[in-house]
This record gives sequence, structure tokens and C-alpha cells, in this order.
Amino acid sequence: MTYKEYIKLRKLKPSTKKIYIWHVDKFLKWLGDKKLSIYNFNKYYEYLLEKYKKVASINIRLSIINDYLKYKENKYQFDLLTVENRSLSILTKEQVQKLLDKPTKRKGLMYLRDKVLLEILYYTGLKVKIISKLKKENIDYIKKEILINKKSIALTPETWFYLEKYLEHRKDDNSYLFISLDKANASKKRIAKNINLSIRSIERTLEKYSRTFTPSLKITPQILRDTLAFHIKKDGGDKNIIQNALHFKTDVGAEKYFKKL
Repeated sequence: MTYKEYIKLRKLKPSTKKIYIWHVDKFLKWLGDKKLSIYNFNKYYEYLLEKYKKVASINIRLSIINDYLKYKENKYQFDLLTVENRSLSILTKEQVQKLLDKPTKRKGLMYLRDKVLLEILYYTGLKVKIISKLKKENIDYIKKEILINKKSIALTPETWFYLEKYLEHRKDDNSYLFISLDKANASKKRIAKNINLSIRSIERTLEKYSRTFTPSLKITPQILRDTLAFHIKKDGGDKNIIQNALHFKTDVGAEKYFKKL
């Protein structure tokens, strides 16, 4: 039985059936020859976040695809987004510093990478998808900055200290700034193929250090961005400073975000 046949047998309004079929067709066109895998589900989730601004628009698509996955007897289910005016999760300055210091308690290239990653995640205000794609060529060694699309992003002295140390210890030809070092074999393959550290791997790195707190904390890239903005505002920063720090493209977006803090 096809999904269209399955939907037609259900007690739904004709208009609702059309909406379900239409959205599933759009999803299948996006999927193409790719498999129904967690990797591709994450990619579709990112696609929706970039394409649609309203939570309701994203959630209706996720709900329908969840229904399709049940029909396919796939156990995966998308988590729906919460409403836009949800309260923000903010870390204290002490918690932020403790998080940034955690990788320095261990020795090795992976922990140097993690230290630099956490520093850049917090202090630059860049979104994780941009950080994931940073390359060595984005580093300005003279000005000690990150250059992205002709925009200069200053680094703190501590961030620069560990970034230099990390790059000095890198003995590979991979052009990406952040690469997988968790498993020796996987690392060699990634280095050889010039592959960057994925968004999900960066999230897992944060989760790893989040669990070392007592009690454990939930720390995501977005929580770090929100925390940075919150403390800038608390220290007297205005909307323009936050817009520049978090790289908002429009005044409207920055204004709405500033009011939420």
C-alpha cells in the first residue's frame, strides 16, 4: 500500500489529506535517492530551519513527516520546535568559564581542539554551521582574527593562544580548522578526505562537557549564543553591539532578539 492509499483510507478531511500528501511529496523530492537515515533526517531538519522562519510552518512539516515515518515503520521521530517566545536558557559567567576551562584539564590534540572550539563557539557569536566550515585560510595570523566574507572577527588573547598551540600541533594537510580526532582510524580517513568536523559532532562535544557538571547542564551552541548576548546586554551593551556580536543581518531580527533577552 502506498502512502497516498494509506492516507485516503484514514478519517481525515479531503483538504487535510491533500496537505499530507503534498508535504510528503515535497520531502521525498528533497530526499531523492538518499536513504531514510538519521544523517539525512538531520540535514532535512537543518534545511527547514534555514528555509522557514515561523515555528508553526516548520512544525506542521515535521508532524507530517513523522506520520510518514510511522507509516514506513521507521522508529525515528522529529522533535517539534517550541514556540518562538520561549524563555532563554542562560549560563552564569562562572559556568561559562568552567566550561571553557574543562578541556585544559587533559592533554592531547583532541583537547586542544576542544578548547579552541569552545572558545570560538562562545566568544565569536558565530553559528555552529559556520564554525563547522571554518578553514585555516580564514585565520589572519597578523591581526589575530577570523576572516569570513571580508568581515573581521577579533579573538580574545586566550583564544588566540590556544588556537596557535592547536595549529602548531596539527601534522596533517586537512584545510579545515576543526577535524575529527575522536578515533584514530576515523581521523585518518577524515584528514585524507579533507572533511570538516560536522555540526552534530560539535554538538556532541558540547554535550560531553555539559555532562561533567554536577548536576549536569544542558549546553547547546544556541545556549552559548544566548548567554553571550545576555551578558553583553547585562553589562550595558545595546542592540547594535549585540547585532554586531552575533552577526545579525537585519535590524529587525536583532531588535526582536534584543527584546527577548
